[in-house]
Amino acid sequence: MRTIPIMHPRRRPRQARAQATVDAIIQATARVLVEDGYDRASTNRIAQAAGVSIGSLYQYFPSKEALVAALVDEHLGRMTAVVTRALDDVTPAELPHNAHVMVSALIAAYRVDPRLHHVLCQEVPKIGELRRIYEFEQTLAEVMRQHLNSLRHQIRHQNIDRAVFLLVNAVPSVIRAAIESDPEGTNDAALAEELRDMILRYLVYVPANESGAFTRVSA
Repeated sequence: MRTIPIMHPRRRPRQARAQATVDAIIQATARVLVEDGYDRASTNRIAQAAGVSIGSLYQYFPSKEALVAALVDEHLGRMTAVVTRALDDVTPAELPHNAHVMVSALIAAYRVDPRLHHVLCQEVPKIGELRRIYEFEQTLAEVMRQHLNSLRHQIRHQNIDRAVFLLVNAVPSVIRAAIESDPEGTNDAALAEELRDMILRYLVYVPANESGAFTRVSA
């Protein structure tokens, strides 16, 4: 049976200098993962990239997995902060406006560090604390569920959980594919409008006839 490595930091920095060292190690971990991939990354390589001795690294992190777990926390924190700030502009009764705010926030969140996000999702084994990379989508699902429940009278779906499942799986997938094909973000504004339209058609509009015309659901 495979032993799950220790994934918690060995110690916490208490002084500014120590915190700067830990920050440099975590940033170096991100660079090494993106450049070399998870399997080729090693604590020696990360220590070298951070400009610290391997002994200094091991003072804080007992394994590569502990390093990556700390990086996952930092990455998720940055992505979640982007969405949290955007939610300050959400008005409970305005679904069209809120759909645009949320989509724009998601695009910005996935642009925090898309190459790193790809490595964390695709290459890092999902064991122990490393499974937390998916907590962003779980948090997003809960936000959407609460919002749609508050607007139940405006949408056509009775099964909110099914609507949340579809949106949380479909919208981020489109955004990730768009970022991969458009690294500079030149089409982000148009993408946000198109995704907003897609969400509203799914949530609010129903086919009126066989020609494919749509009508807004009655409140």
